[in-house]
Amino acid sequence: MRVLIRGILERNGYRVLEARDAAQALKILGDSETGLDMVITDVVMPRMSGPELARRLARIDPAIKVLFISGHLGETIENQGLIENAELLAKPFTTDALVDKVRSMLDESDSPVE
Repeated sequence: MRVLIRGILERNGYRVLEARDAAQALKILGDSETGLDMVITDVVMPRMSGPELARRLARIDPAIKVLFISGHLGETIENQGLIENAELLAKPFTTDALVDKVRSMLDESDSPVE
């Protein structure tokens, strides 16, 4: 799934750094000199849930946007809890839905604060 998402986003002009798991994602953000604008993660993952990853990433960069993707909508997400600066995209989703969601989330961060 991550290879597919990476391809879609790169074809639409986004620069994508890919992590094979939550530990690698934390390392990438910690090593990144410029920071990241957004992280896309599944809600349910082995060893560390998407929401737990997001909470840890927010400690490194509180402004980071998080897009959760999941086919487990109901109880799993309620139990895991979403975080600030996060949105959800339900599987299955279309290419257009993914690109539109990413663009809208990134546009929100570009909006001036009033």
